[in-house]
Amino acid sequence: MRSILYVTLAASLAANVFLGLRFLPGCLHDVAASSADPASGTGTAAANAAGGAYLKLQNVRFFWSDEISVETRDLSVRAVPIAPHTSVDFDNVAAYRLELLNGDAKLRLTTLQHILNTVVFAYDGSPLRSLKLSTRGDRLIIQGELDFVLWLGFEMTARLSLSEDKRTLLIDSEGGTALGMPFAGDLLSSIGLDLEALVPVPPDHPLQLTGNRMIVDPYRLFPQPSFTGNLAAIQLNADHLRLSFRDSRRVAFPEAPVPESTSGLYIYQGGVKFGK
Repeated sequence: MRSILYVTLAASLAANVFLGLRFLPGCLHDVAASSADPASGTGTAAANAAGGAYLKLQNVRFFWSDEISVETRDLSVRAVPIAPHTSVDFDNVAAYRLELLNGDAKLRLTTLQHILNTVVFAYDGSPLRSLKLSTRGDRLIIQGELDFVLWLGFEMTARLSLSEDKRTLLIDSEGGTALGMPFAGDLLSSIGLDLEALVPVPPDHPLQLTGNRMIVDPYRLFPQPSFTGNLAAIQLNADHLRLSFRDSRRVAFPEAPVPESTSGLYIYQGGVKFGK
């Protein structure tokens, strides 16, 4: 017989889940679950053998830090321990990784802006600083300062899409302004001043440039625990980016023990540890 741990979240908690998984007394429910396999697909046996656990995040905000988080409405996740660990230790973010299976995650533009300023363009000699993100219709607007002998203010309009293999995010510059003067991608290229020339990045960086295209590895933008997933679609909205994940593995979670709860975290099967 396997069991499921269900965590109900009061409205006063603003449906927030931190990696430390610190919960109030009385919100944990350990109930018996079916002995049937939790998921269909070839990954089920491997997950059980690896000591992983299945998670379901229902209307919660999942934090990596105070500044970095995503919001989920109904997202299934597989947490897998990293050797030599044999169970998922939520108190040690280097001891496990996450596989995002099915559902959507909402990434606020303010969060992505923070990541760009503190992770992506925080290397020594970075020619970009003070970046701010907004939207104009279905286009992403990037404002900031560019080191071009002097620090120059700029604004760039870009189109956001997924690569053909759906492993990377593509940000294509469609033009903008610098010092109040308009520029266009093809004009920059004609004088040898495309983004690739203006913004050199270190090798093996989560963001690479080719011409006026930024190629972003989304799985390397976040701190530990690391995560992967099969991105099926992205959608740019006024204040956030919606990431949709799809996987052939479907987790059959048991019915919630508190049906009236609209926010909660399932921890189903496997071995987990939290609370030092």
